[in-house]
Amino acid sequence: MWRLINTMTPKKQHWSAGVILLAFVGCLTVAAQQAAPQPPEHSGLAPAAPVGSFPLSLDKPLEMAVESPGVEWRGNTYHLVQLGRAQFHLSALSRLTATFSGGVNTFDDVDYDVHVAVFNAHGQLLGTGRTVCSVARIWAGLSGTTSKTLDVDLGVNRDYAQAEFFSVAISNTQVLTPDQWQKQK
Repeated sequence: MWRLINTMTPKKQHWSAGVILLAFVGCLTVAAQQAAPQPPEHSGLAPAAPVGSFPLSLDKPLEMAVESPGVEWRGNTYHLVQLGRAQFHLSALSRLTATFSGGVNTFDDVDYDVHVAVFNAHGQLLGTGRTVCSVARIWAGLSGTTSKTLDVDLGVNRDYAQAEFFSVAISNTQVLTPDQWQKQK
């Protein structure tokens, strides 16, 4: 190639070198564009729902199953908080609220943080909310279960109209077993 360029006049050499340089830069640009990751909206593929999430619909009961971390006692595992139903409402002013219902196991006096996250169809986080679920120790020789309703305010965001998924996390809180709290008396 250089032999061909050396046989050309200086004006043609300059023009040929420019063409070669432009072709080289063009190839680098195309290679860089192909190697760069594309955002989901440009990839043609819709990303999967966030792991552990549930489909979200407004103003209707949604079935779900979320439990607090288990507490081991005498060969059994106790989940002090179980949530089985959610219902979301979006106000005219773009405020998203949710009501969760389920049950609590009256094993120990303890507060759990319940966190809720809402995502759009591309898996982008739109907002979060938090509430506290208090569990009372009601003990008559064994643990009982009572119903529980939790209300969560996720705040205002006009993008909540595009909410498609939600997830719920319950904190891993220190829980005393009946053997432990009876020793503290």
